[in-house]
Amino acid sequence: MEHTLGMARSPVLSYDVLLEVAAFVSRPTLSAFMKTCRILYHEIAKMMLRRRVAIDNVYDMNSFTAFLNAEASRAGFLRDLTIDLEPPPPVGLHPAAWGISNTFLRHSFRSLTSLRLDHAEETLRLYPKLSDGLTSLSTLTSLVINSAGTSVMYMLVRLRAELRTLVIGYQPGLDQMETLPHHLLHPVVLLKRFRHSLETVEIRGYEVEFSRAKVPGEYPKVQEFILDSPDCPLLAPYIRAFPDVRNLCLTTVFANALTPDILPGERGTIDAFRRLNQLDQASNGAWTKLETVSGTVADVYLAGLSCAIEVLYLNVRMYDPFCMVHTILRDASVSRLHLFIHNLEVLEEDGLPMVLRQLGDSSPEALFLHIRLCAQTGYDPDQLILVDLAAIDRLLDSLSYLRIKKLDFKLCCDDAAWKRGPHRPLAPGELCGGQDIRAFDCEAVAQRVLSSIPTVQDVAVRFTCDRGGEARAHRTLPDDVQ
Repeated sequence: MEHTLGMARSPVLSYDVLLEVAAFVSRPTLSAFMKTCRILYHEIAKMMLRRRVAIDNVYDMNSFTAFLNAEASRAGFLRDLTIDLEPPPPVGLHPAAWGISNTFLRHSFRSLTSLRLDHAEETLRLYPKLSDGLTSLSTLTSLVINSAGTSVMYMLVRLRAELRTLVIGYQPGLDQMETLPHHLLHPVVLLKRFRHSLETVEIRGYEVEFSRAKVPGEYPKVQEFILDSPDCPLLAPYIRAFPDVRNLCLTTVFANALTPDILPGERGTIDAFRRLNQLDQASNGAWTKLETVSGTVADVYLAGLSCAIEVLYLNVRMYDPFCMVHTILRDASVSRLHLFIHNLEVLEEDGLPMVLRQLGDSSPEALFLHIRLCAQTGYDPDQLILVDLAAIDRLLDSLSYLRIKKLDFKLCCDDAAWKRGPHRPLAPGELCGGQDIRAFDCEAVAQRVLSSIPTVQDVAVRFTCDRGGEARAHRTLPDDVQ
């Protein structure tokens, strides 16, 4: 009996094994682990803090503060913190706000590199002492702020960290406020404290006219710039501030707003801002090191880029004009083009075939053409949408005008687009030539491209719907052709 009890007291698993297991369990389970022995009490606490910590309300804040204060060394293991104190707050100033502010000021958060503040402006106004604690976090390298207002601005200019990544979403209507001069709110001025450390910048929800001359200086390390503008952006201050940008992502007010009803009235505005961007770049210089650019047709068209672009990711929405696609490719020098098309009119004569024919010798070296044909909103799911294979022929014929070396062609159709009740007649116009696109032959298409484009070296063709297909073809060209 004594031998049996002795065996029961011996550890079944070593602490190293238990800690390996703990890496995959939930926080409640980790909390239970902490109560088993002194070693796990200390080690599991460190493990919990190495995971992302999210504070969703003031009661979480109070518990978090107590957890950190239980052992002075715990603060040094916190790596990633999210504070999302969504209003409304409790009545009066909650003492937890003072507690966490004092915790930030008193402890060393030597491992805290990532901080996210949601509802940031409301939070800092309701808990002003929290701002003092946040500004003391000198080890931060990544900061995400949503709903930034003037309280956030004052916090940013006092922040001691050397940020490398900054995402800032402005409060709607902040450009209409009179609390601060507008030029102090502009990102290229607001962020000058981090001018020599920032590498990635994302700006959301702010757009005012701003002169290049007011830019305080270059941000020499910024490699990635993401701009989500609520209006028509003028890129001049950003080109001046971020001259060495390599990766550019653009979103404008027209990203998802162009419809047949809106386009005629807004086309003049889009063209006007495009001309302003073009004139500035022609007079004062454009980006010269762009490796990737991404956006919808309206976004990239409005930017007026006429520089070299190594890879362009262009998302063609349902009603984006294909003449804009042609203009973008005509003005910019694109090496690799990725076209993502969600447009049933892509195969029409004045759609993509027109664009490809007009490109000719100025075509990119590589074309990644991904076309998604799907039922438009409002279609009866029992209808069968058929696409004329003659339209596919037109598209393939237009490819022969290009001088590309690589083609990746993917045709994707939603399964719902092929359903139809057995006794339901097709309405006029539903049948485009009377051929089912499921007859698409990937191998035949790949060989056809090889034979029609003399410069092409590699072709990949894929077709996906309820019947998938895939083919790849390759050839080696003579040295004088390559």
